[in-house]
Amino acid sequence: MNIHSLLLLSISVFLVGLWGLFINRRNIILLLMAFEIMYLAAHLNFAFAAHFSNDLMGILFIIYGLAVVGAESCVGLSIVSVYYAIHRDVSLNTMYLLRR
Repeated sequence: MNIHSLLLLSISVFLVGLWGLFINRRNIILLLMAFEIMYLAAHLNFAFAAHFSNDLMGILFIIYGLAVVGAESCVGLSIVSVYYAIHRDVSLNTMYLLRR
């Protein structure tokens, strides 16, 4: 495969995540999943660039980035689970009440 088709794949995965971000405005868990899909598209770009340039720095950046994204997901899901345990709802409409 050439790099153009692989980049087209990565752009389409990113657009799916962006579409999920804009379409879903109620469930915070689905929003976190859309962010994860967008992060996956960015990591795919690094993987394709590292493969075609024969450079290990792209792979190391992917490993570091996946660790950061995994930690971000753990913190986000733990906050959502504690919020669900208290309020029995994870919609964004009720989370706006936390601002006050």
